[in-house]
Amino acid sequence: AIGWDERFLYLVTVDGRQPALSVGMTLDELGAFMARIGCREAMNLDGGGSATLWCEGRVRNSPCDGQERAVANGLVVLEGRGGR
Repeated sequence: AIGWDERFLYLVTVDGRQPALSVGMTLDELGAFMARIGCREAMNLDGGGSATLWCEGRVRNSPCDGQERAVANGLVVLEGRGGR
């Protein structure tokens, strides 16, 4: 999911159901979580096994397939370096 407020952008990845690791989240639970961490607006991006958070050269979550999937789309977030 991606969310934002006046100052921050929030990126949240929820791992799917995996015994002894994760129980996943419903959309209602995700929405409540996003509000709780401070998002004024939020959007669910993916709800399946392809949900993977990759940052600084490595996967940061535990995809429920046990590895990354080959996918046809993604979201890239880059740090801005000033404006025009």
